[in-house]
Amino acid sequence: MFSHHVDDGLMSVIRRNYELFALGFVMIIGLLLLLHAYRLRLIVSARTKQLKDAREKAEFDARTDPLTGLANRRCFLEVVNQNLEIIKRQQLELTLVYIDIDWFKKVNDSFGHAAGDVALKDIADILKKNTRAADTACRTGGEEFVIVCLEQEKAGSKFLAERIRKEVEEHVFHYQQQSFSLTVSIGVASFNGEETVEEVLHKSDSALYEAKETGRNRVQYM
Repeated sequence: MFSHHVDDGLMSVIRRNYELFALGFVMIIGLLLLLHAYRLRLIVSARTKQLKDAREKAEFDARTDPLTGLANRRCFLEVVNQNLEIIKRQQLELTLVYIDIDWFKKVNDSFGHAAGDVALKDIADILKKNTRAADTACRTGGEEFVIVCLEQEKAGSKFLAERIRKEVEEHVFHYQQQSFSLTVSIGVASFNGEETVEEVLHKSDSALYEAKETGRNRVQYM
């Protein structure tokens, strides 16, 4: 009889230990599953951020001139469209400052295209230094730039254009052991929101054309 009680007691201990073991095993599996789920969430979150960053970079690259870091022509047209809508609603004024480097081909012919690239970047730096946060400086072509000025008084735009013209004229461009000078022609045109994008571009082009046709290294206002 004593042996029988011992056997029952032993089985009871084994049974309780087995249940504890089973419970511990289940808890370990559950913990591992939770850790796995957490790891998956981290992976998904990291991948989502990578995709978002890649998308934002692609969008930035699509609107940025790779040489100068300025907005490109695509971005320029988008900004003009957006700002025309803003000035229509809020009765503000939009001004475009068109800039073209005078005789830029001579730089490439005399010093090489790498020297021309240095000149473009230097002029871009001058534009960045002189523009406000509300302005958008763009490179729209080979040696053409434009600054989109929202709610800039006409006198302020004229001052900006003349300051840029003077800084470029006084700037000494350096490439390797060579140095050279450049000037720019600038056309300034203002708009009140009644114009179409095509009319805005045509008027700005006309102002720049007048600046180049009447002597270069000057500012023409329209």
